[in-house]
Amino acid sequence: MIERLREVIAAIAASPDGACLEIDVAHILTLMADRAQSISATKHPLGFIHAELTPLVPSIPAGTRVRLHIWKDPVFVADELGLIHDHIWSLEPIASPEGEYVGFRVGYGETNQFRLEGRWCLTESTRRSISAGQVYSLQPRIVHRTEVSIFPLVTLLVTVDKKDGGPGPMVYSRRAKSTGTSIRASVHPTALANLLGSLGSRLEPF
Repeated sequence: MIERLREVIAAIAASPDGACLEIDVAHILTLMADRAQSISATKHPLGFIHAELTPLVPSIPAGTRVRLHIWKDPVFVADELGLIHDHIWSLEPIASPEGEYVGFRVGYGETNQFRLEGRWCLTESTRRSISAGQVYSLQPRIVHRTEVSIFPLVTLLVTVDKKDGGPGPMVYSRRAKSTGTSIRASVHPTALANLLGSLGSRLEPF
């Protein structure tokens, strides 16, 4: 399983933006289900399940992280801060609705902190659709949100942390008194194994 995951990660990292890969995603998810006890997973404030796969592939380049994001069904709920955000790392959609937003700087720790940074006017500049098996890239600090149209959806992220890191990511909300998720709820390994196994039996290779 580990070797196959390394191969997929290498293929993603080496592929240009917009490339399509042939991956037996059902097989990989089933293998991951067998290793679920070794995977740390949480409920992400943006409404999906975040599974950290980096410890499974210790030989990947320094600063690289591998994560699995899972949207189970249409009834996913983000926290009060909403879906519009950026990242501090580069990522291997890019849209914001027009309007006035309040920006909160996220400080990660045992308890996440959210500092008010002021008001921002965001205008949508690009809208893009991504198909199954397609690779897309996103540079740090690009403000965006993800709209999911097909469920379940699984994305495998290969990200690269910058050396200096810089300040934490921003989240943009229409509500000035919004509160973010200070502590993410954990997903029990058994629940994760059941979810991955179920998805592995339902999804077709692409």
